[in-house]
Amino acid sequence: MFEFHVLSILSFGLFCSPETREKLRVFMRTRMEHERKQLTLIQEWKDVIAENARIGNLGDDELQWDSYTILKEQLRQEHINNKKKKKERVHRSLPLEQRLKISASVRAKWEDPVRSFRYF
Repeated sequence: MFEFHVLSILSFGLFCSPETREKLRVFMRTRMEHERKQLTLIQEWKDVIAENARIGNLGDDELQWDSYTILKEQLRQEHINNKKKKKERVHRSLPLEQRLKISASVRAKWEDPVRSFRYF
């Protein structure tokens, strides 16, 4: 918006008297100085706010500038580790002795004449 205003003032100055042009130059110079001061002040405020947010309140932990990225990476690593642990648990088979006991008990159920007629 400011650029459009500047361009319209500058183009207007082409058709003006030298006194008007000088007034326009003075106005533009003061306007630019004012905007530079505002931008400097805004940047200082941003820096102060960012520093206070990084340091935190009394008793809070001081965070790094890229703390969000670090925490996100830690959560991703935890998720990957949990998936690996879950996968290890799923693929882990029972010991041979326990599998033999289970198959023996199932075989005994099927060989029992009282129970076998229920399934057929």
